[in-house]
Amino acid sequence: MADKPEQAYTAFSNGLAQAPLENDPLTLELHVDRARTLGLLGEYEDAIKDLEQARLIGGWRADIALYLASAYRALGDLEPALDAAIRAVELDQQSPAARLERANIHMLTGDEKAARTDWQTIVTRWPDAAAAFAARANLAALDQMDPAPNNTAPTP
Repeated sequence: MADKPEQAYTAFSNGLAQAPLENDPLTLELHVDRARTLGLLGEYEDAIKDLEQARLIGGWRADIALYLASAYRALGDLEPALDAAIRAVELDQQSPAARLERANIHMLTGDEKAARTDWQTIVTRWPDAAAAFAARANLAALDQMDPAPNNTAPTP
């Protein structure tokens, strides 16, 4: 998919055209896979359409919510991005990728505290995950942005 997204898109589209039923598990997976390919191609609005179709077929799943969050974030549409990211974490508490997406969106919406909490959770719970490397980098960047704490005692 990543090496040849145009070919993957064509293959998934052909699969959808030949799918016997609109509401079966195979059709759902083809929509999800084509949406992922569309994301690689930067076609986020079309990816969202496929993901919403997959959601209509199979209901909410953690991967669908995560991909929706990512696509909406890429479009700068942060309210539905955050809603989807929150749902992704609720559906899969063990997903560092979902928590990373939620943290990144929190940061974009100005909720530094929530972003920091999610990034720290990722680093603590999944220290070797790819998401932990990104979380560490984000925490380091955030720490560089914050002014040094004032070490003087408050005046009464």
